[in-house]
Amino acid sequence: MNPGTWEITNKWDYHEEFVDIQPSPKNAEEFTVHLRKNKTSKKTNTTTFSSPFRSELLTHVQKYRDLFSIDSSKGIAELYLAKKIKSNGTVAEVYLAPNYASLDQLHQFTKKTIASYDFKDITGIDILTDVPGGFSVNYGKYGRLHLFACDNRDKLLQKITANAKTYIGIELVCGRKSLKREEAETMRFGLFSDDDSLTSLAEFRVLKKSQRTDAPVQRLLCLTENCIIERDPATYGVVTLRPLGDVFCIIRYPEDMQKFAIEYKVTAFSSFSLMLHILQASCCLFFGVCRLVPFAASRPLTVIPCWPRSWMVSGAAEILLSA
Repeated sequence: MNPGTWEITNKWDYHEEFVDIQPSPKNAEEFTVHLRKNKTSKKTNTTTFSSPFRSELLTHVQKYRDLFSIDSSKGIAELYLAKKIKSNGTVAEVYLAPNYASLDQLHQFTKKTIASYDFKDITGIDILTDVPGGFSVNYGKYGRLHLFACDNRDKLLQKITANAKTYIGIELVCGRKSLKREEAETMRFGLFSDDDSLTSLAEFRVLKKSQRTDAPVQRLLCLTENCIIERDPATYGVVTLRPLGDVFCIIRYPEDMQKFAIEYKVTAFSSFSLMLHILQASCCLFFGVCRLVPFAASRPLTVIPCWPRSWMVSGAAEILLSA
């Protein structure tokens, strides 16, 4: 694409023309694209590109690798039965799959992907010394820790590092340091593990719909000085923590004024429905987010009514909170 005019200069069909894409081992910004000379030919042409955003680009493209014009059956991710150590202290059995661009967490029974940890955002993998097969994935710029245990830990970690290097061109550091579970629990939320980030300024009882559960679940949606936190009402344990600076938009639905969704800048989308004090709580929540996000994100916040193309079909309306 021409960066000056946005004119498309070349495009290739994944199924018929796109054979492979690989990071260059000699240059941190270069990568090669392998294309069929024509849709019926087995011969290929190789073109080299360079970009300072190589990891981001490769991550996006490799997610479509199963569509490439090659036999991708050899690359099907192997599943590893593991246990996820949650922030509320409970343990859930899951499958972990080292894929082309990410470590995927799959539901134990449906085997649907419920979370993905992109290799480019993994800053390290540490060993939990007092948990058999335990390890922590240090994820994102805030240093969030995700704790797991797997009987085939060594083989799993080898596969993760191999895929990260082969498909994304990055070197993941495994076993850089060792942690005890208690220490990892204390640092679980990285830069937001302090009291100011975890102490609520306001709390709202909501129902949450997500791909992880078949039916809506009860949650406490909490606003702190710099985070939005979901807590389990029964245990008050933290289920999810997101920095306010990562809020991209809030979506409201005119057909149901109780319903809203929060979309984040980093590939996450959560849908909620307020349970108690509907009108008053709704106004308080949105007012709180509008006041807190600019301080946490260090940027101005503009409220923009937006009627997306999907509204023509579903009748949904979005109110975007964006810079």
